[in-house]
Amino acid sequence: MTKRLFFSILTIITMIFSSLSPASAGDSCSFSPPSITAIAPAGGSVPVGTVIHWPFSGNPEGWAEGKWLECNGQSISSSKYPELYAVSGSNVPDLRGLFLRGTGGSAAALGSTQEDAGRNITASIETRDDVAKSVGQFWKAAGAFTTSGGGGRGRLRCTEGYVAESKLSFDASRSWGSSHTASEFRPKNRSVRYLIRATP
Repeated sequence: MTKRLFFSILTIITMIFSSLSPASAGDSCSFSPPSITAIAPAGGSVPVGTVIHWPFSGNPEGWAEGKWLECNGQSISSSKYPELYAVSGSNVPDLRGLFLRGTGGSAAALGSTQEDAGRNITASIETRDDVAKSVGQFWKAAGAFTTSGGGGRGRLRCTEGYVAESKLSFDASRSWGSSHTASEFRPKNRSVRYLIRATP
């Protein structure tokens, strides 16, 4: 074999392998990994029973075909929604006005509704009459109440024949402001619609 024929064959082989190899994007160590395709759920859709937050008044794609239902406790037919019926039973969850919470810790059992609650706040005021020092009243605050001066004690004095009256009130809105006072405990929030996947 002549040198010219050898180099011609070598050139052809090099061209063939160059066309099969991925293009280099840097130095001799660079390579192009194969593209990765995400695998969709069975049936190519969101799994039945999935709950989503929908922040719009309009409805998502598939609503008209019955693929989504409002989580308002409505009853469902086992013949119309067999997959959802197998997951949720005869009614969809009623999530109106509720926050969702992960299981564990102080959360209720899975699927149960937990009433609103808050940590207890305690306070006390101690009073007593001091007859030896005419008609008087001493008081001492504890807990959420507080006093200043006099070692935590105050004194009301009056002359004999006169009844001293006092009133102590507690109003949290004086600290928080009326705009942050309501009939429930709640964090700052924004309203959404809870929708559940009803069909594949």
